Amino acid sequence: MIDFIFLFITSYLIYCDASKLKEYSERLYEEEIKFSPAGMAVASFLIFIVFAPLYIFKRKKYLDKARIYDEVEKKIEDDVVLKATGNLMLVLILYLISSAVLTIIFLSIAYSVPSFNDPLFQGVILGIILNSIFVYFIYYSLKNKENEDVLKYLHIKKTSNPVLISFIFPVIGALIFAISNILVSTSYFSSFSSSSPLSNALFQSTATGMVTFMLFATLVAPLLEEIIFRGYLFTTVKRIKSEYFTVLFVALLFGFMHVDQNMGDPVAILLVFMVGLYITLLRFYTKSIIPCIAAHYAYNIAILLLPTVYMSIYYPSYVQFMKNNNSIRFEQKEDLLLKSIQDHPKFADAYNALAWTYAENGKRLDQGLFMINKALELRPGNLQYLDTKAEILYKMKRYDEAIEIEKSVVEKAPNFEFFKSQLEKFKKAKEAEKRSDNPSPPP
Repeated sequence: MIDFIFLFITSYLIYCDASKLKEYSERLYEEEIKFSPAGMAVASFLIFIVFAPLYIFKRKKYLDKARIYDEVEKKIEDDVVLKATGNLMLVLILYLISSAVLTIIFLSIAYSVPSFNDPLFQGVILGIILNSIFVYFIYYSLKNKENEDVLKYLHIKKTSNPVLISFIFPVIGALIFAISNILVSTSYFSSFSSSSPLSNALFQSTATGMVTFMLFATLVAPLLEEIIFRGYLFTTVKRIKSEYFTVLFVALLFGFMHVDQNMGDPVAILLVFMVGLYITLLRFYTKSIIPCIAAHYAYNIAILLLPTVYMSIYYPSYVQFMKNNNSIRFEQKEDLLLKSIQDHPKFADAYNALAWTYAENGKRLDQGLFMINKALELRPGNLQYLDTKAEILYKMKRYDEAIEIEKSVVEKAPNFEFFKSQLEKFKKAKEAEKRSDNPSPPP
């Protein structure tokens, strides 16, 4: 989604920039650019890879010729908005071209190298590369094109109180948002059961993908994203529009960047928008991105670590089961989960885990069906719980019921390969039963 928004913004910037150039010298504009501002903007939106670079090329020829005419050159040199528009336009065009090329390369690699076919790992590596490229283009455009002081432009500077304003207040605020996020996400009213693309990717990911994701989220993403959003974009947009518009624009843009990974989970999307607004307001009030970086790091680290701490304190038996699931016997798993249910009768995940344990081992299936129905009472519509129920029905050879449930799960999460494979497994089992009930007559 963010690339589409960047494409729309780029097209709008081309329109504004071209209109300004035409206003300064219509004769030069007709000689070098020729397309109307609206026509160039629409063409760039529809066939970006051709017309956006073409506009940059024609714009350069216009500016080169404008140096001959002192009056036109002075107007351009004095126009701060035109400079900011042109700079942002160039950065976005370079970024979007890079994004398109790299996405094609990554898809090709994933298709030809099965070991690379981990959506989470692919997304993280692509994100690191694209964010790094974006930061490089920022540096290139500011330093080489505009001869700006990059650190000053990005507002990487001390605040009035380096400890209190730059670190303590931003971190406390970020922790409050992280705790709120966790409490809402784990509550009965959370829409997490709708299964977002990020939760799907985490559920399907390999250990390599998980570790890469955690390292990116806690070490790389906060720094790069703050340089891009609260550093470069905030400063540049503020030169074009008002400061209040800039706060809202950057906060919304940051939120939209995370919509794809939380699609289907409106609670998570709303929380990300709120966090984005909080960090952007830090930039507005402190005039520095250092508090923003501190808050972003604190939020990302907390959102990954606090659930583990929370679970360890309140659900120790369940955490012990999760940690030792692959090394302990069936009876030990059952005891831990039953104790967790006894201690916390409304903890739905424990019911689901016990139901799946019964299904996985083909034991006490009637009890497993009771447990998963209880989990679904507590959190109706949770796709993973529904999949567990389908698995139990499959083990009970109630194939039609299992297939119907799994079909509804696949409809709600069509990109989740695990659910598709489950549905295929159930269908094959039903076909096999039909063949065994109706054997072919001997030749």
